[in-house]
Amino acid sequence: MKAVPRDDAERVSQALYGEAVDVLESCGMFRRVATPDGYEGWVVADALAPVRGLGGDEVDRRMVVSLIEPIYASAGRGARQVTLLTAGVSIILDTRLGGERGLVPIVGPDGGGMWIRRAALGHVPESRGRLAASDVRRFALPFVGVPYLWGGRTPFGIDCSGFSQRVYALCGVTLPRDAYQQAAWAGARVLGDETMRAGDLVFFAGDKDPLERGITHVGVVLEPPHFVHASGNAGVAVSSLDADPYRRQLRCATRLRETGD
Repeated sequence: MKAVPRDDAERVSQALYGEAVDVLESCGMFRRVATPDGYEGWVVADALAPVRGLGGDEVDRRMVVSLIEPIYASAGRGARQVTLLTAGVSIILDTRLGGERGLVPIVGPDGGGMWIRRAALGHVPESRGRLAASDVRRFALPFVGVPYLWGGRTPFGIDCSGFSQRVYALCGVTLPRDAYQQAAWAGARVLGDETMRAGDLVFFAGDKDPLERGITHVGVVLEPPHFVHASGNAGVAVSSLDADPYRRQLRCATRLRETGD
């Protein structure tokens, strides 16, 4: 997703496979779209396909839980690889066909069948009032080593808020896109004197703030004082809140609101 409708424009985010987007405007070969988190940007029209066979309440929707997973044109030996899906992508099983060779059919963009490993899929999680330490270990730690990419949201490259958004999505929670938006999100509350716990978000103000948003970085608490984040220097890594620059730059921590908050 680009800031303006040009190939050389700044990348502001990414629309993922299977996400339903709203088309807001056209400009030549580009379309301005809004993703489910409300973020807007320009994508090439060829990246979009009409929604076919994806509606209704009775579809069997699943989530990709492996970090990166190929999908195939058929279930036969030596089948052609169609593309790669990434953790958190939502797909729909094609109930017209049965599985074979450990693969199950999914509905493609044109309504046709494609195939994916059954073991790579999990049920779409229901939203919860908190993230457990086991959730963070299961969904955040596999990203360690993924390179940093401004505007990225996938294991091919990810930025700090894209990372926290993806981890929360794998736990059934939709966060806003940018770090400063996540810090102000009404679905979480700012911690006071409480002890941080796994799943809390920690927000930082860097020494430089060119966009003057106040918050420039975000991470997900693992085991205090450790947190997982996508660093511009190291990619996704585990760091300590007791070490500079994070100790000096920490501004607040937030926690998902529970019933009664």
